[in-house]
Amino acid sequence: MTLRHWNDALNRTNEAVGDVDSIADAAGALVLRDANGDAALRRVNASQHVEVGTTDGGKVRLQASAPTAAGHLQVDPTTGRLYAFVGGRVVLIQDSITVAWPKYAIDAAATDETAATAIGAPPGFPWMVTDAFYIPASSLTANATNFATLTVGVSDPGDGAAVVGSVAIGVTTPSGANSTGDWVFGKKVQLTLQEQAFPFAATDYPTFRIQKGSSGVQVPRGLLVVIIHPWQDE
Repeated sequence: MTLRHWNDALNRTNEAVGDVDSIADAAGALVLRDANGDAALRRVNASQHVEVGTTDGGKVRLQASAPTAAGHLQVDPTTGRLYAFVGGRVVLIQDSITVAWPKYAIDAAATDETAATAIGAPPGFPWMVTDAFYIPASSLTANATNFATLTVGVSDPGDGAAVVGSVAIGVTTPSGANSTGDWVFGKKVQLTLQEQAFPFAATDYPTFRIQKGSSGVQVPRGLLVVIIHPWQDE
């Protein structure tokens, strides 16, 4: 871009915001200054950092590398995840991830099972499960003898889709451990969280399977929902 183009851009910016005074190139950095001479926007070419804010009002830095000081933010160029430097350490700015896995059809037979299958990709950070439930598209009557066991597990690339650890379990019995009771169309069926060996590795991923007891029961089609939360070590 030529100097004339920069001047044209500067003039248009002044017209829009009214407080931009100059554009200066100093020490390898392109600097947009306000009327007081403070750097309102600065790009550090060598390290690909972008600083926003003035020297007297505080600055926020957006960068591709790991943040090292307060006010620094990193957007990972590969994953797009946002990190910040908080309390002397790097923190992932991520609330939770919702994994939704649809079961498209009711079981053809009461004894039919669903083999362990991956229901989501590795999240790319250490994680734990904070909730798991199933929303059925039809009702189901709980039975102490003929039942289904729904298991949310965790696996890693080396194990295929095998369930290495059980994270949440629901059993379609009227009572007892992990019991769900009867199911009602469209109403959330809560799975019981188990003791988790968290944090799970960034390369681990959630799995799901359905097993049957005795003569079993036809599990309706529906939607499995698993809530994953990042784990941040101190």
